[in-house]
Amino acid sequence: SESAHQTVTWLRRGATKEAIQAEVDTMQKAVEEIKANKKSFRALFSTRASIRALYISCGLLFFLQMSGIPVIMSITESLFILARVNISTKLCTLIFGGLMLTVGLLGPAVTRRFGFKTPLTISAFGMFLSLSVFGGHFYMISLGYDMSDYSLVPLSSLVAYISFFSLGFSNSAFAVVGELFAPNIKALGTSLTNCIGFACALLSIQLYYVIKSTFGIHFGIWSFALTNALAVPFTIFFVPNTSGMSLLEIQEMLNKPWFDKKNKVVPIEERYTMREVCYI
Repeated sequence: SESAHQTVTWLRRGATKEAIQAEVDTMQKAVEEIKANKKSFRALFSTRASIRALYISCGLLFFLQMSGIPVIMSITESLFILARVNISTKLCTLIFGGLMLTVGLLGPAVTRRFGFKTPLTISAFGMFLSLSVFGGHFYMISLGYDMSDYSLVPLSSLVAYISFFSLGFSNSAFAVVGELFAPNIKALGTSLTNCIGFACALLSIQLYYVIKSTFGIHFGIWSFALTNALAVPFTIFFVPNTSGMSLLEIQEMLNKPWFDKKNKVVPIEERYTMREVCYI
């Protein structure tokens, strides 16, 4: 269509008209083939690309919800009271809200510059460090130390945590999920993934209170830090960088084998397209 031709022309500045038209024709043919496939729940498990899209999406939303954000946002004031922060809890909550908005607005610009993989990795690692320090503050309190002179430590830790979350997982996780599924299974795939994500959010809240009542609040916080630490290798090794890629390129990438016939890992240069490699 004309709009597709204009979009590809804008994305492929400097390319010849023949190359642009060839890419538009290829994309249109791929979309028609995908739409011709049956839209069923079984289709989610019918191809390598759909299976990978499903477990990558579920993994991203699992780590998103288990990062601790549902708990942190629901009991922020209580956490500051327990941490003995010498600042109004309402003011801290307002700071967090403004911070999430500000950093969240910067997210798209960061994604355009670095793709999805880098912000997600930095986000997970930053949340791991922030919650480790935050949990350490509660651990020192549990040992009987007077931490009133270090009230800025929990505040700074949570400010860093919110910033790292808003920079990566807050936006990029859902963006990747929206790009992985083929059109014929996108509605089913995203619906199933979101349901799993909501279930993980409820699970994270319940687990936090169980761990808190059994081992202490510091272990509850550290459990989220551990989850964020596990999100780092998951993002590096499994999450593709779909930023700037066409639907056809994404599906071809997901369909490529990660292991050869001798069960050896396929080199990353062969596993992904060159646009993907430049972001890793």
